[in-house]
Amino acid sequence: MHELFAQSFIAACSPEFLLENPIDTYADLNGKTLLLHEERRDAWERWALGLGIAPIKPNRLVRLDTMSAVVLAAEQGVGVALVPSRLSADRFLAGGLMKLFDAELKTNESYVLLHRPEDRAREDLQELTRWILSSCRVA
Repeated sequence: MHELFAQSFIAACSPEFLLENPIDTYADLNGKTLLLHEERRDAWERWALGLGIAPIKPNRLVRLDTMSAVVLAAEQGVGVALVPSRLSADRFLAGGLMKLFDAELKTNESYVLLHRPEDRAREDLQELTRWILSSCRVA
């Protein structure tokens, strides 16, 4: 088993959403549409608690059943989402999403790479493993 990186989430939205809904402080999230992954119903509360701020009071909370749907909805300007920090890096670079704050919601989850013991000697698998580990260290 190889641990790749820890999972954390960061508040983000599309540039268009931000133009129409200026957000400069945490309090500016009040009254906005927040996007939420159905399996992480308490994410925004945990995020606020971790920052030591009052819970955010959205005007609307949109629950979606996959993290992909949450990220896509944020890119489409539906609202503000807590998106996976590392997995959204390309979207930030491409400009489809904008980080609103530096504060991240840390989790006790990690991405890991596993392979079957009987495949340990496979050179192609070793090469792929080295490439994945190298890629994850750079990011």
